[in-house]
Amino acid sequence: MLITAAAPALSAASPPAKHLVLVVADDLGYADLGYAGSQIATPNIDKLASAGVKLAHFYVQRACSPTRGALLTGRYNIRYGFQSGVLTSQNNWSLPLDETLLPQFVKRVDARSKCHAVGKWHLGYHRWEHTPTFRGFDSYLGYYSGDEDYYTHQGDCGGFDLHDDSRPDCGAGCSRHAWEAVGEYSTHLFTRRAVSIIREHDAAAPLFLYLPYQAVHDNGAATPACGGWTGGQNWPLRGGKCTAWEGGLRGVAFVSGAAIAPSTQRGATAAGIVHTVDAGSALDGVSQWPMLSRGGAGARQTADPLASPYSNRPPGFVCSGDQHATRPPHTHGADDNRHRSIGNGFWMCPADRYHTTHGNEPTLYAGGMVLGPPCPADHNNSATAAGPWTVDSVMLFDLESDPTESTNLASSQPGLVRRLTALVQAINASAVDSRGVCAPHEPQQSPALHNGTCTPWLV
Repeated sequence: MLITAAAPALSAASPPAKHLVLVVADDLGYADLGYAGSQIATPNIDKLASAGVKLAHFYVQRACSPTRGALLTGRYNIRYGFQSGVLTSQNNWSLPLDETLLPQFVKRVDARSKCHAVGKWHLGYHRWEHTPTFRGFDSYLGYYSGDEDYYTHQGDCGGFDLHDDSRPDCGAGCSRHAWEAVGEYSTHLFTRRAVSIIREHDAAAPLFLYLPYQAVHDNGAATPACGGWTGGQNWPLRGGKCTAWEGGLRGVAFVSGAAIAPSTQRGATAAGIVHTVDAGSALDGVSQWPMLSRGGAGARQTADPLASPYSNRPPGFVCSGDQHATRPPHTHGADDNRHRSIGNGFWMCPADRYHTTHGNEPTLYAGGMVLGPPCPADHNNSATAAGPWTVDSVMLFDLESDPTESTNLASSQPGLVRRLTALVQAINASAVDSRGVCAPHEPQQSPALHNGTCTPWLV
């Protein structure tokens, strides 16, 4: 879930500085906020949403690293080989250095800008130059890997993974490990730092604060007292985290703040399609400002590569118009160099060709449950979305009238299926090879070699 909040400067500087706070909640469900009908009370978030514009059709990648890469670059993952799923702490690959990130764009617009990041990185850290303060941020408090303990801050790398970096481009050893935070809940820690950054910032200069929280991450946030882990489901949508169904790709988002004008738009819901890349560059992202500020139609008619499969996960999809297509109940995980998906309007359909390296894999699951025995090791799979629909060998759904993807319309829409299939083929032809296919796990990464910490190991 993505929240953006923008406000003008508090000073009379000329030109007036503008400030942006970009908040990301990890794995937050489509209907898990109060204003979305949840039984969970979220009054502060609801208040922000009511003062801004809610995004009715907001799409993300179906896993962590690809979503963050798309968000910060404004480019689809297939453009830079970042489509093979999430990075692990042992892989020697990261978000490519030739990709310009959002804080770097902000500083190009106004060199006075100060950019800070607080929270989860998960875009690679095998070399120092891939860490946040080398990618445009002036300071960083958070963890480099994909997961850490909320209290001990032990990362999935097997070591301590909480960094307090405030010396950009300082070279090897520039990260200070925040041992003093052991025992403090990460949400409280990150919030306190974010508030401190805002309060101490000189309002005459633009501020960009990127705040990707660890919560509500499906693998650790929920304590037994709160009901425990629920498997990353996204009810009432079909499927959940890491699936190609709407439940794996559709999030909840809004923009809020004094920069949203006119005032008559505040509290409105924008019906157009918005994708994560729209926060970044104009290469794949599109400007949604007319829709947000004036209530017009969304600028996006196609939500190109939206997802990509990886080991033990189902394939990607394509969206176009109001339709979504999902390539069949029988599919398996894969490590491949050709993973795609596309969207246009509200149609959706899976879009991938892949080759597994693991022999037989579990079949695609609906609602988080495996449906059948393993599939053969080699399998072709495709999906596309165009308008409010999604495409059993091909499956096509009208997402506007059937958001839970219950009725397959493929047999009654052969022309649309052919059109979406052609979109898939075009996307496949444009994708670069995945950088993460069979990326080796390197023994040099071991925390035992770095004082028990998660630290860049290649210099």
